Amino acid sequence: MDSGPEPKARVASQDAKPKDLDQEFSISNSATLLEAPSDEAKYPSVDLAYDIAVASYDSIIKRLDVMDGRLQTIVAFAATTTAIVPTVANARGLPFRSWWLYLALSSFILQLVIGTLGRSVGTVRLLKPETFYLKWLHKSPWQFKKDLIYWASKDFNDNAALLEKRWRLTVAISLLFFIEVLLLLVWVAARA
Repeated sequence: MDSGPEPKARVASQDAKPKDLDQEFSISNSATLLEAPSDEAKYPSVDLAYDIAVASYDSIIKRLDVMDGRLQTIVAFAATTTAIVPTVANARGLPFRSWWLYLALSSFILQLVIGTLGRSVGTVRLLKPETFYLKWLHKSPWQFKKDLIYWASKDFNDNAALLEKRWRLTVAISLLFFIEVLLLLVWVAARA
């Protein structure tokens, strides 16, 4: 009937288990914390990058506006040249039945088509305020900034690709314009 010591042993073992579990939990928990830092700890410069991401939209839009202006200027200059040269040629009595003239006019029409399509194809990607309202307003300020940086980078890449396409079209129109001028010069020189 020695039942006294057993309850103490049970109590001691029950007390020991929670301490061991607490120690085990705190060790495994701290190891988890060390392995997986919070997003804010992983990305400490979100506030700095946020301003740059917002400014990137303004920067790329200005560059696209400049490229659109170049396209429009080149096409307008080509139209002016195409209108003036035949007028001067008519005053000099040059005949208009020439393959050189037809090729020059074909080059001009191609410039118009490329210039018009170049300005109308593709759209600038921006974040819509409606998206902010519907999907982002519940987020913390830090998460909002981090997500905006992500989407601004995606939009910047797409907008930069659009800018490059328009630049290539500008180069193509410029080459076609020089070809047109050469063909017009050959037309005038052949009849002179």
